[in-house]
Amino acid sequence: MATTPKPTELKIGQPKAFNGERVNTEHFISDCKLYLRINSKIYQESEQQIGFVLSFMSEGSAATWKEAYLETIFDKNNDEDFPDDVNELYTKITDFFKPINSVSAAIAAIGKLQQKGTAEQYVAEFQSLLARTKDNHLETQRKWFLDGLRPWLSSRVATNAIGKTKMEEYYQVAIVIDQLGKEDRGGNGSGGGSGGYYGNRGGGNYRPRRIRASNDGPNINSNRRLSDEERTRYIREGRCFACHQTGHIANQCPNRENRGPARGRPNRVSQIRAMMQGLSAEERSELAEEAPNTAQPVIVPQNF
Repeated sequence: MATTPKPTELKIGQPKAFNGERVNTEHFISDCKLYLRINSKIYQESEQQIGFVLSFMSEGSAATWKEAYLETIFDKNNDEDFPDDVNELYTKITDFFKPINSVSAAIAAIGKLQQKGTAEQYVAEFQSLLARTKDNHLETQRKWFLDGLRPWLSSRVATNAIGKTKMEEYYQVAIVIDQLGKEDRGGNGSGGGSGGYYGNRGGGNYRPRRIRASNDGPNINSNRRLSDEERTRYIREGRCFACHQTGHIANQCPNRENRGPARGRPNRVSQIRAMMQGLSAEERSELAEEAPNTAQPVIVPQNF
């Protein structure tokens, strides 16, 4: 007789550990509800759902509250019973950890938010807090967003997002510039550490890499580094840092091989010199006669 396969738990959007920060209460409960709904075949009983929620109240004042709550439930001298369902537990958590002023708490939290990983991760955190501030003023939102970015990224976003009228546009600019910075540095995007692509940028010690300009690129002195303004303009124009042309970025540059002879490549001048030395005087004379008629006569030296 065939047996019904056991359902597999989908670990999608698993809640983060709740530490009792009141500004995160609603977010924690929403995450729990979503996860339990996705895995309704796994957590079918009320006790399972309640145990799941309590297992994530593992830090800070939330852990202290959970410990006291469970002691009260299991104390025979108290009248407190085990919750009838998970919704009853949600109510108790909300009543205890509800922000005194949720909007003020969100504003305080977003004012302290700082980028720790990639710009994409920062944007996700910022959006979550911004929705709770109930603020709809672009200038205020813009200031909060730029203040939380790493200094090097904040200045570049501010320059490239001039004229933008939606926060979604600021988010996109930040993510793109952050990704370009990662590719330019050849890092892994781990963020923050000395081995990541941010390096010392956050501390203001970042220096652009040396880039030589080609003759057909923008008028830039090839003996100096690109300035921050020039790098910003390159990003805005979609211009390659390697060949200075548009349409691709440096790590995808099709013209890298044209920036100079590769190490180990035969020297063309030496090859031509060797060939000329092997010609007789008559052959050299014939070669001179066959050369194109230009304004300057072609002279083939006898002792090339």
